[in-house]
Amino acid sequence: MRSLIIVLMFVAAAITAADNIDSGSSDLEIVEVFRAETPEELEAALTDGYPMPWLEEILSDESIPEEDRYWLDCRVRAAIARDLSLFFDRDGNPVHIECDYMHPGEDYWREHFIVNLPGESYRFDSPDMPTGITDQPGYIVNLFGERVGDIALSRSRIWLARDASVGIGICDYSWDGRRANSACFLYPDGSFIEKEIDPIFVQFALSEDGSIAVYYSASAHDYDSPERMLYAFDSNGELIFHRLMPTGPMSGSATPAISPDNTIIAAPIAGSMVWLLDAGTGEKLFQWGGLSSEGPERYAIGHHLTFSQNSRYLCASGGDAVILDCENGEVVMRVSRSMGHFEDNPPYTDETLTLARTDNTASLLGCVRRIRLHDGTPFIKISFESEVYNISGALDLLLDDSYPYPSPNGIFLLLDNYDSHYFDGPYSGDTATPLTIFRMREVQ
Repeated sequence: MRSLIIVLMFVAAAITAADNIDSGSSDLEIVEVFRAETPEELEAALTDGYPMPWLEEILSDESIPEEDRYWLDCRVRAAIARDLSLFFDRDGNPVHIECDYMHPGEDYWREHFIVNLPGESYRFDSPDMPTGITDQPGYIVNLFGERVGDIALSRSRIWLARDASVGIGICDYSWDGRRANSACFLYPDGSFIEKEIDPIFVQFALSEDGSIAVYYSASAHDYDSPERMLYAFDSNGELIFHRLMPTGPMSGSATPAISPDNTIIAAPIAGSMVWLLDAGTGEKLFQWGGLSSEGPERYAIGHHLTFSQNSRYLCASGGDAVILDCENGEVVMRVSRSMGHFEDNPPYTDETLTLARTDNTASLLGCVRRIRLHDGTPFIKISFESEVYNISGALDLLLDDSYPYPSPNGIFLLLDNYDSHYFDGPYSGDTATPLTIFRMREVQ
């Protein structure tokens, strides 16, 4: 383990901030508390068991918000499970899980894993599986390695609620494997429910508590209309509302997002727009972006949407990365495609990802990951570089080839290699390592 202290000055001129956000010029002290470059290094760090000494000290520090300590515990356990198929029970004893594959059920807290049974054969259109699916059954374990349920699908793109009470996916594929005609609700007793929806290239999202599932079709609802249908269901597959959207969702990582307090749905719309909808009625609350818009936010919306844990802020990315205030509709922070460390090699901005999860004493924190294409070789190479920003300005911290996650109150910044939402569902990233954990403190 290496320990590194970096004191960074905010550059206020780098960010466009709203008047209602404090844009003071505090310093941020960033301390690297743990690093493991490989699964072998991660395993070596567990010589004395779990939690490791550095983590045990953090978990017992009551000056740190409890939810940040819990989040860090979950995420370190998840990295160990991902790389080593290893859990630790409530008494700290190791629990090895034999499996062909496992992946976290949801991407931020990672409290549960879906486990693919070893040697299980693929089944097609089996009566104990959703319609039109080729997959394998599996089971669900919690962060202690305890089996808490079964699940009909283990290899498909499935998102679980934090408590694993429900999972969602898509099913009833047509012969070409491209048309998903049904929304699928999966339960930890191995049962499932299918609900018919408009087909083809359906994007979907599940709220943290599983009470809201959103499905957004890229197929025209009527043959002669550009409008697409967006559905919101409850955890039992009962329709909350459905409404027509002006066009379909953007492709790739442009999935809907649901605020942690279950009040808001953010829907990405082709043409660089985001609509903010009331999660109970489907009423449009705000609209951002679009090619007809004026100003810099015109280019900034749609690819990757995440809410802050207090549900007030929405992060959206595209050519630029933007943080939006869901209470008043203002753009409070923007990271331009021309900003940062990329003057000599601009990023492939269409794939910029933004995360902002906190509103702590150091003000709003954002993490921007940019994809860079490197020419001049027989093949185009892609690398990932991330920058950390504060509403007060840019932090001079550049992070290579890792995916940044701030903890709920911005106390910790965890970087890992494994991102279960990016690219193609749960199969992206072979390992969680390289894994790096920073602790952040405001310096007055």
